[in-house]
Amino acid sequence: MKVNANTLRSGNVIEHNGKLWVVIKNDVITPGKGAAVAQVEMRDIRTGTKDNVRFRTQDSVERVRLEQDDYQFLYAEGDDLNFMHQGTY
Repeated sequence: MKVNANTLRSGNVIEHNGKLWVVIKNDVITPGKGAAVAQVEMRDIRTGTKDNVRFRTQDSVERVRLEQDDYQFLYAEGDDLNFMHQGTY
């Protein structure tokens, strides 16, 4: 879902440069001269690296909704792992 950069809040997950990032902190900075910008501090979900990015307040970013579910590990077959969903089998 596309949202404006100035509406991001801590805990939101966004897609940026092909990666998933969780927003740690978002500040809207209004300099004395020029347009306001959203300074976003975020952490890569997979690697844990931090990054600070500035978006224009009217820029739209892709907000992602994640769901978590329980699975049971069944067996490993070479490099593949097989899991079973607890509710649907």
